Amino acid sequence: MLHTPAHRHVLTELPSLVPATSPGQERLSRRERADEAVPRFCLAALRDLHPQVQVVARTVRSAPAHALVEATRDAAVVVIGTRGTAGRPGTHPGAVGHALLHHSHCPVVVVPAG
Repeated sequence: MLHTPAHRHVLTELPSLVPATSPGQERLSRRERADEAVPRFCLAALRDLHPQVQVVARTVRSAPAHALVEATRDAAVVVIGTRGTAGRPGTHPGAVGHALLHHSHCPVVVVPAG
């Protein structure tokens, strides 16, 4: 599982006299720890239901499409879901899915929503 948290614009601030202890650095550190907890939390119930399936969760800080395309270099297969659009439920892969379909380095399996 690859988790790419939303990019947040971080304002620059004056450097702290004590490294990594400025209010901005502390907020950034808390935000990074929270971002890394998301995949662990999401996968906990699935791991209990399917202990035989090995899932490695990784958090990266880059655009989702770019991160996933790069991750396909080491993958055997990538599975993406679709989302519905008006009048056509479950047929649209979205922007990230579209990027994977065109730039993936491994086979892509598309699973319709629903």
